[in-house]
Amino acid sequence: MTRNPAGGAAQALAAQGAGIIQADLDDLGSLEIALAGAWGVFALQNTWEAGVEREEEQGKRLAEIAKRQGVQHYVYSSVG
Repeated sequence: MTRNPAGGAAQALAAQGAGIIQADLDDLGSLEIALAGAWGVFALQNTWEAGVEREEEQGKRLAEIAKRQGVQHYVYSSVG
């Protein structure tokens, strides 16, 4: 999952066979689409970019959607 599927990092992963989907941690709809059918989620928010409060909101949003989508394994990580 990336905000920029055309970016270098996403393209490098795609070249190795990874599936790439566009989503944004602040966009509920895009997260619901991205997590549909997912077994697991490794969540990593960027405190330096988002700030502490927004990072917490993003992590909670992602966890709530993962739970609704039936994700079985959820790992939360933080830059901070």
